Amino acid sequence: MNELFGVIKEKETKAKAKKLLKNYKRLERQVGHRVRLQGVHLSDMPKSQTKHDAMENQLIRRLDAEKKCEEIIEAVYRLDEQEREILRLTFLAIDTQTNYQIAQQLGYSERSVQRFKAQALIHFAETYKSGELIVWCEEERSVTG
Repeated sequence: MNELFGVIKEKETKAKAKKLLKNYKRLERQVGHRVRLQGVHLSDMPKSQTKHDAMENQLIRRLDAEKKCEEIIEAVYRLDEQEREILRLTFLAIDTQTNYQIAQQLGYSERSVQRFKAQALIHFAETYKSGELIVWCEEERSVTG
């Protein structure tokens, strides 16, 4: 794939995007509830100072996990509707689905879902934190960049 800065290593980029998306449910469990983009509520803060350090560390981990979940959701919502739905059903939904199940639900062939998902992973990598997940071919990048 040619970009302004060079050539993307698609296999490695998709692997990084998939790894982050597969981590989403673990992060959400750390948060303790389904994450939405509205952010942290003051009622989520601890009420007392007992075991201050342990509670503070737990709160920091929880807030970090919530921030990362919000960043993932934000990047997914920047995708087109088809890509967003395929990634949502594959990685973010409470009951994730296989390519076959997604194909049945959306009316595509299983192979089409695989192609759409591959492209969606690249687009997700481009949108997540301004392309943080993209792996570039260094020799190509130094020539064109």
